[in-house]
Amino acid sequence: MSSMPTRELPSVLTHTDCQETNRIVTRFGGWKLRPDDPRAVPARYVLSCVSEDEDGTMCGETSRPSADVGAVAEWARTHTWLNQDHRSFSLDAASVPMVLVPEDEPA
Repeated sequence: MSSMPTRELPSVLTHTDCQETNRIVTRFGGWKLRPDDPRAVPARYVLSCVSEDEDGTMCGETSRPSADVGAVAEWARTHTWLNQDHRSFSLDAASVPMVLVPEDEPA
């Protein structure tokens, strides 16, 4: 009788998670999904405005992809300065390099 793999998933995965985010146990051993070395491929972020104009249409304007969270935040500040009622944003993409590694090194 084979046992089903078990998975422990995080309740929320955000761009600030830099710890172990996933643990998978199979009959071949345990594996962890964790962020890869950020120096190899940096994370990239895209923010979009989800505010509504006076006529009820959603703005939908997006920032450029950036590895600098500060640059994305600055885009949001500038967008709000140009559009005073636009203060709601969504993190549309956070491309964070991940790697699956064994919990224990093979003997």
